[in-house]
Amino acid sequence: MLTHTQDYRTADRYPQEATRFSADRVVLALPRRSLELIEWRQWSRVRYRDAVLKQTAFKVFLGYHHPWWRELGLYAGHSVKRELPEPYDHLYHDWSEDPFGGGWHGWKAGVCYHEAMPRMRKPLDDEQVYICGSAYSNMHGWVEGALQTAELVLEDHFGLDRPAWLDPGYRLGP
Repeated sequence: MLTHTQDYRTADRYPQEATRFSADRVVLALPRRSLELIEWRQWSRVRYRDAVLKQTAFKVFLGYHHPWWRELGLYAGHSVKRELPEPYDHLYHDWSEDPFGGGWHGWKAGVCYHEAMPRMRKPLDDEQVYICGSAYSNMHGWVEGALQTAELVLEDHFGLDRPAWLDPGYRLGP
């Protein structure tokens, strides 16, 4: 994938035309917005596609030559109401932009997530399409939710046994 940087922002260079793929089975390990960006005619038939909210989030990283906040006795959970020293470096990422759509997801009020989660792993009975990732898990925004749903797809739909290193009593989710 090629990228380009302009005004301190790096973005992917997408081809002018969409790339088409065909496969016997497709596993989509993607957040909700990335799934929405795929040109898949069957997406409108997926019952729980809108069952999660995309949570707007961004991260800012500032680099300082020394930890000035320690001189003020500041630690996690405190704010500063004074002029800050100039950082020597910074990084910003807005997770609400495409293709992510949000920093994490949350189940909408009234959604029976114990029904939605397994249904989203294989959203259509007549299609060999599987979805995994933290968006439709019970651990939104954590890699553990993504790994849990991936393991459930492999066990429930691909007939694979649970790996020996994974405790048989560990609950992956509904």
